[in-house]
Amino acid sequence: LIEVGNGSFVVHADGAARSSGDMKTAGYAGQPQNWGRLLNSSSNQSGGAMGVSWFGDHMTMGLSLDSYRNHYGTGLFEQSLPIQIQMIQQRFVFAGEREFVQSASGLQTIHWAFSQSDYSHTESVGSSPETYFKNQGWDMHVGAKLNPWTLNDFRVQGSWGLQISSNLFSALDAH
Repeated sequence: LIEVGNGSFVVHADGAARSSGDMKTAGYAGQPQNWGRLLNSSSNQSGGAMGVSWFGDHMTMGLSLDSYRNHYGTGLFEQSLPIQIQMIQQRFVFAGEREFVQSASGLQTIHWAFSQSDYSHTESVGSSPETYFKNQGWDMHVGAKLNPWTLNDFRVQGSWGLQISSNLFSALDAH
């Protein structure tokens, strides 16, 4: 993890990796040779993110990118071949907020965000891919908080928002 900044700008970067062998069990796990461990349950993961943010007097904006990968065994077998999954996820986000000080418009703050994500994974039996899954999507929202007002001795504050999103999902047989 690395973060540096000067009061107006901040840059962030992080990364991680993890690898694990087959899980240990308290005894028998399906086949006689599986005593004490669950075959095909190992995992190799890695991920990282980068981002930059800007802070003004009454406004902030930021941009981030992140990626995650995982290749793991399911603990299952088909005709003695291990069933494994290899997945990748990547995401992009742009977001911000503007504060209105003494605004005649009635707005206290307005915020917005746009994100785009791309996820895929392949299920394999042995070294042969069987099924490809893919999910690509985006999401956008904008919203505002209104300045509070008094109505018959009650303090009232409102907000509004709009969100739009789209996802495309597919699952394809490799054969």
